[in-house]
Amino acid sequence: MEYLVKNMKNKGEIFKKIREYLGLSQRAMVDKMGCSAAMIRRCETGEREITDEIVRRMYESCSVDKRVFDDPDHIEAYCN
Repeated sequence: MEYLVKNMKNKGEIFKKIREYLGLSQRAMVDKMGCSAAMIRRCETGEREITDEIVRRMYESCSVDKRVFDDPDHIEAYCN
C-alpha cells in the first residue's frame, strides 16, 4: 500500500519545503536522489504523486523520515 496524502498539492508543497529546509536547489536534490529535474518539479507542483518510492529515495539520500508529510510544521524533527 502506498503512502499518499489526500491533498496532492499540499504534499508537493511539503516536498518543496523539505528541499528548501535542507538548503538544496532543485538541481542538488536531483543529484542526491538520482532522478530527473522534471520529476522534482512535478512533485513540488503536485503534478506527480509522491509515492513510497519517492519517499524512500528522500530517506536514503537525505535522511528524511516519511512522517514529515503528516507533520510538516516540524520538519526539523524529521530531517537529519
